[in-house]
Amino acid sequence: MKKILFSITLLLASLSSMAQFSVSKGKDNFQISLRSCTFYNNRLYVPEAIDLKKDRIRLRDMQAEFKARFSNQWKVVLQIDFADFASGSIEDEDNGLMEAHVTYMTPGNGPEFQFGFDKVPYSRSSLSSLYSTPFFSRAEVVSGDFFARRDVGVLVTQGLKNDRIMLYGGAYTGMGEASLRGDNDASGTLEYVGRVELSYPSKFRHSDIDDKISQRPMISIGANARYTEKKTDTGIDYFIKTINGSKSVIGFDIAFQYKGLSFLYELHRAHMLPNDTLRLLNSGGNDINAGGYLAQLVYKYRPWHSVWGIRYDEINPNDLILNDINRSVTYSYRYTIPSSNTSLMFNYMSRLPIGDSGVKWKRDDIRIGIQTSF
Repeated sequence: MKKILFSITLLLASLSSMAQFSVSKGKDNFQISLRSCTFYNNRLYVPEAIDLKKDRIRLRDMQAEFKARFSNQWKVVLQIDFADFASGSIEDEDNGLMEAHVTYMTPGNGPEFQFGFDKVPYSRSSLSSLYSTPFFSRAEVVSGDFFARRDVGVLVTQGLKNDRIMLYGGAYTGMGEASLRGDNDASGTLEYVGRVELSYPSKFRHSDIDDKISQRPMISIGANARYTEKKTDTGIDYFIKTINGSKSVIGFDIAFQYKGLSFLYELHRAHMLPNDTLRLLNSGGNDINAGGYLAQLVYKYRPWHSVWGIRYDEINPNDLILNDINRSVTYSYRYTIPSSNTSLMFNYMSRLPIGDSGVKWKRDDIRIGIQTSF
């Protein structure tokens, strides 16, 4: 009952007006931001389906973000999603804690050193906020089961040429969100992650929407890699988030924005050497390959306060299984209420058939909702 009352309270609160709060004193600054998203979900099951969890209203987010800066050298960030706290667990991708880290900013143009829990610097789409996209959810390949999106670790960031070149390098527990329990697995090893971004003619924001309606063509190319050796198999849908063995993942992305039009292409490949030979499915080899990609086109037309988007994505979590490829097409529309940060959104997610079977890997979804950010 407490969970129900808590969820109802958050649901009603998400529809109320909110404002950003900021206090400054000299070189110190403290800021609070709020975000919320609620949507109605209609699941389009096939006629023979038995478990019809058909219609629901979901509170996706009720986030509070706290940022503090001290003497232009230290930055502290804490971001919490109360909706996920009410329904999640530490093992979940959405467990409630989104960011909790401290950053030391060296004087001048030196590197930044970050310590704590945050997004791993891998995948442009993963690094972008869902509030900077017209889609209610992320593409399957970057949703958090192919690789961990958040972890506890140490990150070094260096910007060059007015941040047109961005370099990221970090060491993490390799356990993803489960790192919040405070322990590593039996291997005791870390995961190492690196990313580089090259942008022209200026720094490129991690956003799926060209909110500023760029008057010059903007392009950014990114490449990233990560490597770990573990003794634990984890995951929800694909069971490859971590594996008992070694796992290396490489990725490439290219983004373009111009006069409201945004394009993103992202590719990922994983190579795994499992210690458990049962995972090799009598293939005669010693490795498993997995991969996927996404391609999306988004257009913002400011006079109509509107954003349209279309995204194709696919994932192959195991190349040893024939036709184990999940493909989806998502259509989206977002209307922002004038003079506000509140948007009405519509998404239709169409799952495509598996191989030549004519059978979809998952039911289609229609989502209609409202999101607010300040």
